[in-house]
Amino acid sequence: MAFALRAILALLPGDKALFIFLACLLAPVFLLCLFFSAPVVIHERVPMVTTEQAWLCIMTLRKTLVKALNLLRTKMGSPLTGRRF
Repeated sequence: MAFALRAILALLPGDKALFIFLACLLAPVFLLCLFFSAPVVIHERVPMVTTEQAWLCIMTLRKTLVKALNLLRTKMGSPLTGRRF
């Protein structure tokens, strides 16, 4: 580890102004590479969902939420009127 650090420090310029110039030049290039490579990697690694699968998930979620709300209404009553059904 110490050898790698010495090698990196030996390759860096001794002038501080030149070092800041190189850092300002390379930092945006590094960030652009990072921002443009992430979507490509995600697209390759994450399986895509078809429209039918997404619709099935949405409908199941909707049915589950309606059941949960109906159960809450019967147990707790209506929040607007305070009466139980």
